[in-house]
Parts: sequence; C-alpha cells; structure tokens
Amino acid sequence: MKLSRVIHVNQKTLVFLCGTLTSVSAIFLAQSLLPLPVPFFIVISDSMVPAIQAGDVVVLESVQPQEIAVGDVIAFKPPVKTVAETLVHRVTRVNFGEEGALMYVTKGDANQLEDSFKVEYDDVVGRVLFKVPYIGQAFFLFTNPLVLILVVILGLRRFL
Repeated sequence: MKLSRVIHVNQKTLVFLCGTLTSVSAIFLAQSLLPLPVPFFIVISDSMVPAIQAGDVVVLESVQPQEIAVGDVIAFKPPVKTVAETLVHRVTRVNFGEEGALMYVTKGDANQLEDSFKVEYDDVVGRVLFKVPYIGQAFFLFTNPLVLILVVILGLRRFL
C-alpha cells in the first residue's frame, strides 16, 4: 500500500498565490491586447505618491503631441541618464522648443522641484490611462532569488 503525502497550505497563502498568478496572467493578457508595444509599466519609485505608488501598474494610451496637457501623467524616456529607463511623471508645463516642437516640463507629485530637463514628444511612451494598485508587488516579490528558490522547493516538495 502506497502512502500519499498531504501538504497543508494555509488559506491565506493559497489565496495570495492564486491572486498573484491571476494578476500576472492578466497583465500579460493586457499587454498582448493593447496597441502600444509596452502598454503598461510597473512603477518602482514613490515619486508620484499619492497618485501612484511603487508597485502600482500603470496602463498607457498612445497620444499625439497636442493631446498632452498640463496635469496629464506621462511615461517617457528621460533625456538624461537616470536609475529608471522610463519615468512616470505629471506634466506641469507645455512649451515650444527651438524648432517649434512641443516640449513638456514634468515633475513627480512627491518631488519638490520640477525635473531638470524638458521632455520631447519623441521620448513620450504614452499617457497614463489608469492604474492598478499593488499588482506590481508580485513582480517585485518574484525578482528576489530567495523567493524563487522557495517557490521551486515548495513546488518540488509535492512530487517528492
């Protein structure tokens, strides 16, 4: 007679794991359905608190230069080297550049000063359409090698 091993999983742990899997699946589904090459970003800093917090996922929409207005939150490639490849900040002013092109002055809501550079339209990835709070926390969790090892061990335990 073969004995089977039973693993008792806490209900909260099971709900968390199911929620994480569902969230990750929903994000990848959204990315495949939306028209932008990268229609969402996981925010990694608190520069936009209280509107957007680290771990929130922001979904972007494509916009034309004249559609971006003061108060809009945009994702853009900063013209200077920063820690982040893409920034998500609020437009505080819209100006015209030397050649008549629109330029955007931005600022993180939690920052005291405006950004030290102007953003050209070519660097704009998109305007924030909406945010999904906390979903990005799962991605932060799974980028930790120790967490990944623990998940693999717990997964393998079932088959041992």
